[in-house]
Amino acid sequence: MNPTPEIRGSKIILFLLCYALTTPRFAQAQCTASGPNSPGTATSTSFAGSDYSFNNPSNISVDDNSRSTASSIISLLSGQTEYLQATNFGFSIPVGSTICGIEVNVVKSATNVVLNLTSVTDYNVRIIKNGTVSGTNLADGSTLWPSSDTYTSYGNDNELWGTTWSQADINSSDFGISFSAEINGLVGLLPSARIDYISMTVYYLDPSVLSGSGEARNSTVRTSKATDNTLIKCYPNPFTTAIQVAGVLPGERVAITNIFGQRLYLSPPAINNTMRIDVNDLQPGMYVISTGNKKMKILKK
Repeated sequence: MNPTPEIRGSKIILFLLCYALTTPRFAQAQCTASGPNSPGTATSTSFAGSDYSFNNPSNISVDDNSRSTASSIISLLSGQTEYLQATNFGFSIPVGSTICGIEVNVVKSATNVVLNLTSVTDYNVRIIKNGTVSGTNLADGSTLWPSSDTYTSYGNDNELWGTTWSQADINSSDFGISFSAEINGLVGLLPSARIDYISMTVYYLDPSVLSGSGEARNSTVRTSKATDNTLIKCYPNPFTTAIQVAGVLPGERVAITNIFGQRLYLSPPAINNTMRIDVNDLQPGMYVISTGNKKMKILKK
């Protein structure tokens, strides 16, 4: 039996009432991501108590397997590296923007590391503001550096590193990141801390994005950690010769297709949650990278 018009009409009215009560009053602006950007300047800078300098610091400006390295020496088996400082990231955050967060990604590895005998770990990872090492130390001193190049993230879309920011601070050429490692060696087994690439992404609320009332609202879109099985992350993007894919499940394959859906690359099954892919042969342009039911667009420069 069909419902009477009165009952049907009552359901419609109830639906509209519920919609009106649950619909947000204001449209909320989302924080925009700028980057990841590469540094224009890189230096090895000593500090009180530092022991080992980084050679070829400019190598960290490109993800190309050319690394900046600091090593323990036979006369000093254990100690801290100098600051490997990356600045001049070339951001152009709009005037009046609210800074939501800062994320730094580092491709790092270590040599001659033997568990419980020798080690390389984070010592100090801090932001550079107005040319000065500042804010909260986000170093992970409990995790050994891997033996092969691996992306590690510091900060995120709502991490301000223990200080306040204006767009002028971010756009300054002396804004950046300062990175130091702890090295513990043995005679005949001298570890090295190696950094291949550093990139930075800044999340900000654009003042031109307003709600219907003319009021700016901040509603940050969260990024996914590499262990999140619903999303993948690719670094760097745009890329040149290689790309690191994070968020892959062990056993999954990674595919790269062009915008017409033609598959250009298919990886072997993944061993862990990250995979580095050599894409030097791809022509500049837009591509789609996918694994399982996850995919995202990537750009070859």
